[in-house]
Amino acid sequence: MSSCVAPYELQSIRFGAESLIQEVKKFFSNIASVFRNPAHDPERYTTIKDLLTPFDVGHAKRRLGNNADGGYVLSEELLDSAQHVYSLGISTDCQIDLELAEAGKKVYQYDKDNCVTPTHPNMRFKQMWIGGESFQREIKMTGGAERSNNLLLMDIEGGEYDVVLNSGDLLNHFSQICLELHAVLTNTNIESLLNRLNQTHTLIHIHANNWVLWPDYKSYTGHSGIKNGLPDLLELTYVRNDTFTTRRMSQEKSPTPIDKRNIPNFREVEMGWWCH
Repeated sequence: MSSCVAPYELQSIRFGAESLIQEVKKFFSNIASVFRNPAHDPERYTTIKDLLTPFDVGHAKRRLGNNADGGYVLSEELLDSAQHVYSLGISTDCQIDLELAEAGKKVYQYDKDNCVTPTHPNMRFKQMWIGGESFQREIKMTGGAERSNNLLLMDIEGGEYDVVLNSGDLLNHFSQICLELHAVLTNTNIESLLNRLNQTHTLIHIHANNWVLWPDYKSYTGHSGIKNGLPDLLELTYVRNDTFTTRRMSQEKSPTPIDKRNIPNFREVEMGWWCH
């Protein structure tokens, strides 16, 4: 009888079953906190909004990826120098990864599922659970800890909390971080995550994923998609604080002309609590 060992099984053997178990426990802990429903405190939403204040740092912005869900707005100034990209969460759409690979960048892709993606010599896919510990390990193994201008793309359905909060100082090696933030309204670690990002990086772009307008969103998640003007799903772009010299609070409301609707037949979610 022949057997086939999947890539993630090989990895668990290599790094030990105990490490894999800890990663899985963290993943399910994140999922549990995503759907936890804390007391709806208007003051808490105000605090979260304050932490989600975008700034104008003088960087031109450009959107890459498809014209619906899966694209990101990036700082154009930092694109050329970011020769290594870490893309967490691939699913079946990696148009942005392909565009970056075609531009000569080396793209490291990670997803817990065995995704069918376009191939390119500069794209390297690895099937694995991704969390704080495994993220640290991968960055070090691929030389990312020796570079200061990496680009991070992250859409891992709530796993971003573990990555951001348990990666030590490795986030400092990313000049630009683009992520989809889940469970903004309910995850009890939202303030900690935003405070951690704001320590070393500055938010330069914010856009709501209009999936929060889906009529069955509350049935699916257990809560409304928007409360006190704050959407539950956000696309965010951060740049490291040493990549600019001045900043001022943005006066540009969201969506901007370069944004795209995640679900084309839903309207956009308008935001602008930071404008005065």
